[in-house]
Amino acid sequence: MMRYVIVLIFVLLALPLFSQVELATMGLDRTLQSDRYNPAVLDGKSGWSIGLPSVWYNAYHTGQGFKDIIDTGQDNPLLKVQALFDGLNGDNKLFTNGELQTFKIRYDNEHWSMGFEHRMALQASVWYPDALIQLYVNGNQQWIGQEVQLGPDVTSSGYNSYEWLFSYRTEKLAIGVKPKYLTGNYFMQTPRTDASLYTDPDFYEVTLSTDYVLQNAGILEFEDANLLNYEVRDFGKWKLFSPNNGWAIDLGMRFKPSQNLTIGFSVTDWGSIEWSEDVKTYESRRDTEYSGQEILDLVATEKIDIEGVLDSLRVLFDVTEESDPIRYELPRAFSGSVHYRPTDLWYLALMARYQENLPDPLAVGVQLGLNFLDPWSLGVTVSHRYGEPNLGLHTSYEGRFLSGFLVVGNILNGVNPLVSSRFSLAAGVNIHWSTN
Repeated sequence: MMRYVIVLIFVLLALPLFSQVELATMGLDRTLQSDRYNPAVLDGKSGWSIGLPSVWYNAYHTGQGFKDIIDTGQDNPLLKVQALFDGLNGDNKLFTNGELQTFKIRYDNEHWSMGFEHRMALQASVWYPDALIQLYVNGNQQWIGQEVQLGPDVTSSGYNSYEWLFSYRTEKLAIGVKPKYLTGNYFMQTPRTDASLYTDPDFYEVTLSTDYVLQNAGILEFEDANLLNYEVRDFGKWKLFSPNNGWAIDLGMRFKPSQNLTIGFSVTDWGSIEWSEDVKTYESRRDTEYSGQEILDLVATEKIDIEGVLDSLRVLFDVTEESDPIRYELPRAFSGSVHYRPTDLWYLALMARYQENLPDPLAVGVQLGLNFLDPWSLGVTVSHRYGEPNLGLHTSYEGRFLSGFLVVGNILNGVNPLVSSRFSLAAGVNIHWSTN
């Protein structure tokens, strides 16, 4: 269990490729990518717009940053478990969200906006208890006579999204819809996460009680349904299409009660993916007693010579295996925004976003933008997400033929993604041909 879970955490931490960047990008309502959070286009430029590759990336870890917990000096990167141990705080969370918009095209006229784009999305979240890391570092002698929880909660998905945009507007109102065809590459989640360890104070007998389910497609490969015998798949083999497919939709509206005020509401990622290729569901629902001695380090122990111990461990880690398809509901997000732009020199935006399946699902923020360097805009975003405040900076350029944006969040925690434990970035460049 220890080796298996530690590697799971490493896999999710080491993925190369929402938070502050989401809110900041929502505030940039005049960029081509503003329809990412609300498909209703109210102030579109007439003509054709092409979005060059753009990226959104967010990483949040209650512990230390990537450089401090991953040793990249080896042939294969290794997780520094001691660094995780030093950063334990009782509520350990890791979230990563990376999106690459590879291509986008949109046509706007007086009343209609229509477009198509392709995105590659990678999302991961891990909740891990203190006891899981403490057990790995110090063994189970610290909990004699106690029952401790070990089961981590893991969700990870990687998929392609092919999206069509349709938006209609009048002078005061815009409504939009964005249907999405989804095709998945990687997936992992733990619908049930109960796993507890009890060490008897009299006989030093260890009891592992589990009601744990791991659903996996393309991330890990186990042999003989044994969690002590697995391989990590190659994440470089990303396919544009696969048998794992599904649909989702974004719905939105924007209302302009006055020339200076715009109000918007939307729901995004309302849909699911059915994983049918290379799907395995592993379940452990049992109480298993082990009367042997403690093993302090399962990772470093290549061979166990004590008679019967290896067989006992395999009994502990054997699970049932199924290959039925899995339906994964995307975490829906509900967004609202208010933009006040009294002059061309400055604007103020208030944003709120609620995303399902997060421990702190609500994010709120305020953004101030200054356009005194026209066509450049500079600004700051102050928000509250994951239970703590964030500060970010942004700049955008809105030229006649060329536009772009850059958003950096959580700057108080540092802007180096290898060092900071709370890092976010969004950037994109667009080309426009006017038909006026």
